[in-house]
Amino acid sequence: MKHIYEDVTAIKEQLYNRLRHPYLMQYIDEPFVDDEKLLLLYSILKSARLPAAALQHYAVTIMLVQIALDTHEKVSNKGTEEGGRSHKYRQLTALAGDYYSGLYYYLLAQKSDISLIRVLAKGIEEVNEGKIVLHQQGGSDLRTLLGNVAVVESALLQKTCEHFNVPVWKPFVSSFLKMTRLQREYQCYQRGEESPVFRAFLHAEPEKNPFSLYEAHLRQEQEKLQQWAAAHPDSELAARLLENLLMKL
Repeated sequence: MKHIYEDVTAIKEQLYNRLRHPYLMQYIDEPFVDDEKLLLLYSILKSARLPAAALQHYAVTIMLVQIALDTHEKVSNKGTEEGGRSHKYRQLTALAGDYYSGLYYYLLAQKSDISLIRVLAKGIEEVNEGKIVLHQQGGSDLRTLLGNVAVVESALLQKTCEHFNVPVWKPFVSSFLKMTRLQREYQCYQRGEESPVFRAFLHAEPEKNPFSLYEAHLRQEQEKLQQWAAAHPDSELAARLLENLLMKL
């Protein structure tokens, strides 16, 4: 496992070298790099048996797309605040998201990798459509909403699996990232923050305890992950990710 974390650390360093624009860093928060998604992405690309240089290139590029999406989401979720500084912060955060998107396109265009640009563009489209459903739907349809949670969280990595012909990772990626999002939404609800996902559990089946319903869905995803891990005992990283996830429950 040591060499895996060394590789991932090197990828993160490359990412931050790209992300830390001197002007933007004066006014906005440092970009968030989702370590779990990066580890999953690394595993997918490693399974595709890419040379080390190509693996790093694609990992940096695809994570730039994810960070751009996360940055734009941060702007849309940020509550309206008073003062010009807040307005400038929101403007520059939105600009940063555009900047990160431009970086990924530039890196792929340099390699004339038009096919991956199209694949990621489709993934971005699916993520954004899923976000619209999450924000508009509320608690009307639990099954559809949870399906969109999986799309929002995993579409980019699902498209990566398809592009590099490693579909074996798709079930794990979907269930793992859905489960992590459900945990985050529950934590938001506990803190009294807005959570359209957890609100769906409150309204889905009024006669049932919403917390029991939530826990039942977590158990379903946990079982899927454990079955996948048992079928792929050679995937040490997946086992470690699953172990860490279950420790948070």
